[in-house]
Amino acid sequence: MIPFIEHWVSTFWLAFTILWVVAAFTSKRSVQVQSGGSRFLQAGLVLMTLGRNWSGLVTIKQDHELIQRGPYQLVRHPIYTGMLVGMLGTAFIYGIARCFVGVLAVGLAFWLTMQIEERFMLQQFGAQYADYRQHVRALIPFVL
Repeated sequence: MIPFIEHWVSTFWLAFTILWVVAAFTSKRSVQVQSGGSRFLQAGLVLMTLGRNWSGLVTIKQDHELIQRGPYQLVRHPIYTGMLVGMLGTAFIYGIARCFVGVLAVGLAFWLTMQIEERFMLQQFGAQYADYRQHVRALIPFVL
């Protein structure tokens, strides 16, 4: 691989990680959190390879809002979409089979997490979220 490209890919992922950690400390207080068992499974799948409503865990925040503008007009889980696209791009750049396996493992972890998030959002927002689900796809605009 070209060292210049490898450097910028690594720099991008480092910056992303730093922003992710900062967001964790600036988010709203949680009022509902996913169970420990589902967190363990989710973390295990991710570790095999590696706004203020944000959380690294599935939570309902104090004064939680249903955001339907910006990227949320296109997909319900734009952070997962962006991360998977970034990881897939990184896998293509490196061209190593285990990178693609990692994308699949993280994709599975995201799918499991999305199931919990969808339940939480339906409990919190009811018919409003059900309507949103009818009109906006989960990960790929107009497809999935």
